[in-house]
Amino acid sequence: MSKVPYYTKVRMLSQGEEIQDGISDLSQQRTNAGSSQQQKPTLAKVGDSPFLSSLQPRGETKHTSPSQHQTALTLDNNFVQVDVGIVELEEALSDSREEISDAELQLAEAEVSNAEHRPGRLSPRGMLSGQHGESESLVIDIFNLDPIIQQAQHKVTGGKGINLVNKAKPKSSRILPTSNRSLRSKSKYLQTLSLLCLMINFLFWNIRGISRTPNFQRLKRLIDELSIPLLAICEPKTSPCDIHLIGARLKMECWLVNSHGSIWVFFQKSFTCDRVGESAQHLSLKVTSQLLPSPVYVSFVHAKSTEQERTLLWTNLLAENPSDCPWMVMGDFNAIVSTDEKRGGLPFRVDEGMELRTFMSLAGVSDAGFSGSPFTWCNNRGGLARIWKRLDRVLVNQSISSLGVSFMVQHLQAEEVVEVAENAFINEPSQPHWLSLQEARANLKNSLVREEAFWKQKSRVKWLKDGDTNSKYFHSVVAERRAKSIIHRIKNDQGEWISDEDHISAEAEKFFKSLLSAEPTMGSLNVLEMVPKLISAEQNAELERFPSNDEIRFVVFSMDGESAAGPDGFTGGFFTFAWEVVGTDICEAVTSFFCGHELPKSISSTLLVLLPKINAPQNFNQFRPISLCTFVNKIISKILAARLAKELISDIRRPNRGGNIVLKLDMTKAYDRVSWPFLLQVLRRFGFGVRWIDMIWRLISNVWFSVLINGATQGFFKSSRGLRQGDPISPGLFVISAEVLSRLLNSLLLSKGFKPFKVPPGCPSITHLAYADDVIIFSSGLKRSIQLVMNVLHSYVSVSGQKVNHQKSCFLLHSTIPRVRKSMVAEITGFQPREFPVKYLGCPLYVGRRKKCYFSEICDSIVGRVLSWKGKLLSYGGKLVLLKSVLSSMPIHLFAASTPPKSLFGFLEKIFASFLWGSSDNGPQFHWIKWDQLCKSQERGGVGLRSLRHVFEAFSMKLWWQFRSRQSLWAEFMHCKICPKTHPCFAEVKLGSSWTWKRMMAIQGKAEQHILWQLSDGSANFWRDNWLGQGPLCHQVETFQECAVYDYVEQGRWNVHKLNDELPSWLVGRILKVDPPCHTFPDSMVWAPSTSGDFSISTAYKYAQGGGNISWLYSSVWIQGLPVNISFFMTRLLRARLPVMDRLHHLGILGPSHCFCCSSPCSESIDHIFCNGEVASKI
Repeated sequence: MSKVPYYTKVRMLSQGEEIQDGISDLSQQRTNAGSSQQQKPTLAKVGDSPFLSSLQPRGETKHTSPSQHQTALTLDNNFVQVDVGIVELEEALSDSREEISDAELQLAEAEVSNAEHRPGRLSPRGMLSGQHGESESLVIDIFNLDPIIQQAQHKVTGGKGINLVNKAKPKSSRILPTSNRSLRSKSKYLQTLSLLCLMINFLFWNIRGISRTPNFQRLKRLIDELSIPLLAICEPKTSPCDIHLIGARLKMECWLVNSHGSIWVFFQKSFTCDRVGESAQHLSLKVTSQLLPSPVYVSFVHAKSTEQERTLLWTNLLAENPSDCPWMVMGDFNAIVSTDEKRGGLPFRVDEGMELRTFMSLAGVSDAGFSGSPFTWCNNRGGLARIWKRLDRVLVNQSISSLGVSFMVQHLQAEEVVEVAENAFINEPSQPHWLSLQEARANLKNSLVREEAFWKQKSRVKWLKDGDTNSKYFHSVVAERRAKSIIHRIKNDQGEWISDEDHISAEAEKFFKSLLSAEPTMGSLNVLEMVPKLISAEQNAELERFPSNDEIRFVVFSMDGESAAGPDGFTGGFFTFAWEVVGTDICEAVTSFFCGHELPKSISSTLLVLLPKINAPQNFNQFRPISLCTFVNKIISKILAARLAKELISDIRRPNRGGNIVLKLDMTKAYDRVSWPFLLQVLRRFGFGVRWIDMIWRLISNVWFSVLINGATQGFFKSSRGLRQGDPISPGLFVISAEVLSRLLNSLLLSKGFKPFKVPPGCPSITHLAYADDVIIFSSGLKRSIQLVMNVLHSYVSVSGQKVNHQKSCFLLHSTIPRVRKSMVAEITGFQPREFPVKYLGCPLYVGRRKKCYFSEICDSIVGRVLSWKGKLLSYGGKLVLLKSVLSSMPIHLFAASTPPKSLFGFLEKIFASFLWGSSDNGPQFHWIKWDQLCKSQERGGVGLRSLRHVFEAFSMKLWWQFRSRQSLWAEFMHCKICPKTHPCFAEVKLGSSWTWKRMMAIQGKAEQHILWQLSDGSANFWRDNWLGQGPLCHQVETFQECAVYDYVEQGRWNVHKLNDELPSWLVGRILKVDPPCHTFPDSMVWAPSTSGDFSISTAYKYAQGGGNISWLYSSVWIQGLPVNISFFMTRLLRARLPVMDRLHHLGILGPSHCFCCSSPCSESIDHIFCNGEVASKI
């Protein structure tokens, strides 16, 4: 087993020391022009791997000669490089208020413009960069501004990068002042901030034998090329006695080795490394340097391969946790934490990653993220036995972020040919791809032996100018989120990696401009013939009417005022706050649009924000573009969308010839590819009016886009197709356009030669299920049927502008289907076969036994969210708010549609409880109140958290309610399948029944107790339905015959004689008090716990939760306006769940028994502290 090429760079900005520079005034510039031209510039290497050993204070200059910087990578070993950017130079000018003449400004600009002719340049993105290649070094000239600026003070500070160049004229390379005022303005004062990112490269390499010539030569070349001042290797497989010889050959001045000789550390004298802790699996150092604002603790890890052996590693690292000091933990952890960190082999188990998750939670560290290949290890086996994992990572604590530090982690491939071979084998693990991969690896190893130079990547970090000003917790979360959201490198359309920020921005503009540009459609609009006219003249009049000012105001105040702002920067909160001032103008703007006027660019402009679909996206196709529209634009869309919504609301194992097949479609950028002419034609076919279609056309066609890349906008282009994700009207329009595909698929049932998916007798035939762009198609496995399905897809794609993603689309067949038929299906569809389970709408679809690993995705999401919240920075009140609003809501969608195993509830609630009660460096804190007690209502002594088991029961009741109401296709299908001739309450669970039916039958007894039937036509079951309010009447008699309520009614009256023959007299008397059914519409169901009679999850949850004693005392501490943190403390106090010594003694924790608040020898108890003690009696 060996490592996949793994190479990590981590860049960060931090604080440093002050540097004074004596600089002469501008008046001396003209008199000393000659002498100033002879001054030497200060040169610093900047790029992928720069390292500046020192800064020259007080006017001293230092020239660093250029050198080549190349990145060499291996395929069979693992190494990690950490680039730490250090310095931000702030040039704070003196308090002088002298005006600057135009002549002086021209002279200053001329001096700065000389940078254009140097090897380096000032980047428009605010970072230092230069040309690079295999034979060119990255060099930047830092000009000595002594003759230009008077009495400048250079101060090394932390913070965010500032733009250095006027973006309006990038060729002039003019330095911008911090206030973004032009240098040409008179009576303006020079205030400049310049950002110099110096990178310190930390290298960690699982070298597996440093005495091997290729390994040593590669390591030596890396040190020379990347100017690595600190290096750690593991598994040197050489006696520690030889470390001084190897250090000398590597030109390293100092070295350390752990007690077992398994981890060696080399470093230069410019760094001081003090040993903090060590074991056979790690070595922790306290790293100090003049370049660092404060000591940084670095732990190099090489974990054992078994969980039992790694337990000691986690214990040692927790004991060495520097708490509030910056800490990095990097290396080979031999553990994974989520499903997407593994491919191949057995499915990922949820508990498989708990050890590392627990350590990260207790230590307060989080993953620094990465870009590039998602895996860093492979077992090098062939075929289905091949396993990929991400075993290597860099973890950091929040103190890094609080220092203004940014991390960038890269997993770089060794060579493009190897990368292509690896990706091909990952996508299709076939024998030819395996041979190609082995050949590529052999060629790479030969190249390393010959010491060929490989290309290198450079990447930089740019922060927004304005940061968030909030609490420490929110600042740390935002800092981490921003660091992970930066795109450091991306693949272009040729598959080449690009890392220059300007090139990334240009590639983003190119990609999305192409995506949103219309392509010629070849299909015929004849496919629209089955679309019926559904919109009447009255409905069109309602759609097209002018909105009143009250309607516009209602829409404005109903929209989320805190949602992300568009390009204009105004959120809904501004319009609601200033409605008295801007309300009239807003109403006039909206009315103007309904009059037929075009929207100006200031309103129709849109900002594209890119959200990654996966971890470590490699190209822009793996981002989801979200449109941030201006709020005025959203007001218009919201009005149209609300009106549109009102008008529009008006089994695989069963034997079948050819087998049953399920096609799961994946549409490429479905929203962005909607053809506008196609959409307009569909609207016309449905009967929408001309004015309505014109408003839709003006709303979707007059849109100008800019792409937000790393905090800066790029491009300004007009789209010619697509719907904006983020526009309120877009979902409705997309559903209307997708209705064509739905009707085409339904028409297959009438096609000659099509054999549908085999369903139980009496059940309706279902051709597909669709939710927006998520489509599943059901068909038989016959060749002709599959061909007809693909013909429908081709017809729809050719006319709608949509595109089926054949790589992500798949088909499912039962395991008993022969391979020949699977090959036939793959050939016709072009899709890949998949095995159960598969995900649809976020829920696993599976056949047979349910497993906990099928639901690992929701566990990963919750654990990742908890780890990102940094619980140590939150109070109990803050944790309770997050638990109620976020964590408890995340699995709700899953519970509503799937049936997870019961063990999942306990697992998730254990995570919730650990997050609430927190952790210490010694391990998890004591849980003072049981989770089921916390989940009680506040008036019953709880805190109002939701029990997942009770939430699951509530959603199970909802399923039963929907099943009994028979108002959906799903309910009708289930009735025909499960109980076509029997009452649902007396249906049975049979062998092979679905987990959904088992779940419903487990809850039907409880649900039926609260379901009442309101009589209308008397179709309710007389004996089994609870229409009298006394429960089912079948429980009152021994024998009965199935019949409906209307069977006991004659000529609008109760048949008293028949009732007396079959029921006791007391029951007949109650029936006669009920009005007999005499209407034509069917009987309706009533949910008794709800005042409206409609089913609600909240009432079902209360019923599932059960009752209990209500105490006004508990209710009194949860009053509005009282901080949640205080209410929670008071609840703990009333329940005697505070860590006083009296309670700690009962738990076996030893300590002093006397009270520290007073002089009495009384023991520290709750009664003494809050009631009877000296301090309490004085309050």
